[in-house]
Amino acid sequence: MAANEKATLQEYYGLAEKRSETPSVAKISATEWARTHSLESLIKHSVELMEGIKDLKADHQSLVYNHHQELVTASESIGKMRGGLSELQSRRNKLKDQISAIDAQRETVTSQASADHKQVDWDRSVAPVVTLPSRLRKEAQVSESSARQLYEEHKKTIEEWIDAGVDGARRIQTECETIISS
Repeated sequence: MAANEKATLQEYYGLAEKRSETPSVAKISATEWARTHSLESLIKHSVELMEGIKDLKADHQSLVYNHHQELVTASESIGKMRGGLSELQSRRNKLKDQISAIDAQRETVTSQASADHKQVDWDRSVAPVVTLPSRLRKEAQVSESSARQLYEEHKKTIEEWIDAGVDGARRIQTECETIISS
C-alpha cells in the first residue's frame, strides 16, 4: 500500500499516527536505547507503546465491527432488492401476458369490425331502420294500414338488433310501436 493511501485511510478512519517526540525503537537498537535513556524513560516509553498497541487493537476491533455491521446491512438490503426484483419480474410477466391478450383481442375486433363494416350497406340497411319512427309518423297521418305494413317490413331487423345488443334498437322499437298503436 502506498504511503499516501495509508495516510488517507488512517485519516478517514480517524487513525492518524501519533508522533512521539522520542525516536522509534525500530530505528535505534535496544542496547543503544537502554544506554541513552534512563530506566524511568524506558518504562514511560514502554507504557506509551503498550497504550498505543491497546489503542490500535481497539481501533482494529471497531473497524472490524463497523464493517461487519455494514456488510450485514448491505447483505440484507441486497436480499430485499432481489426479493423485490423477483416480485417485479412476475408482475412484469403477467402484465406482458395481459398486453399480448389485449393486442390479440384488438386485432380480432379490428379485423371483424372492418369485415362487418364492409358487409353493412349503411344506406340500405341502417338508415331505413334508424329513420323509421319519423317515417312512420308521416305515414300514419296518411294511412294507418300502410304505416303498420312499413313497420312489419323492418320489425324483424329491429328485433335482430335488440338481440345483438345494438344501442338504441330497443328505443326505436318502443317508439315505432307507440306510433302504430296510437
